[in-house]
Amino acid sequence: MPNENAPRRIGKYEILFQIPTLEGASPEELDQTVIIPHFKREASHGPLPASGPSPERTAPRLFIKSAMEEYLLDKERTVIGRSRDSDIRLPGLFAPRVTVEVVRRGAEYVLQKVEGRKRITVNGEEMDEKTLEREDLIAIGSEEFVYKD
Repeated sequence: MPNENAPRRIGKYEILFQIPTLEGASPEELDQTVIIPHFKREASHGPLPASGPSPERTAPRLFIKSAMEEYLLDKERTVIGRSRDSDIRLPGLFAPRVTVEVVRRGAEYVLQKVEGRKRITVNGEEMDEKTLEREDLIAIGSEEFVYKD
C-alpha cells in the first residue's frame, strides 16, 4: 500500500496532500475563512469559468488563453490594458504599456487600439481597429485572446 503522505506526480509537478486531523477541534476552529492564493477578480464582473454552460450568457466574451478565463463584453466599452483602471488587466511585470478597447456599435463589437507602441494583431495581421468576428485570435504583446459570440 503506498504511503498516503507521499507526494503525487502530475506531469512535471509533485503535489503533497496534507489533511489535518480535526479531532478535538471546536466548531469555531472549523468555521473559518478560506484563502485561495493568487485568486483575483480583475474585471468588473470577474472572470467566468472557461467551461460549462451558462444560460444567462447573451453578450459576447473574450477568452484569455493563458489564464483560461472568459470575460463578458456586456458594457458599451471594455478596456484592456496594464493600468489598474482596465476592465481586463494584462498580467505580468513586462505587460505592454498599451490600451485597447472593445466598443459595442449596435450589434457589432469593434476592437480598437487607444494608445501604446506595442502592436496589436488580429488573426496575425497588425491592426489599429477591427470589427470582431467569431473565433478571432487577438494578440496584445504575449497575451492571446479569442473572441467568442
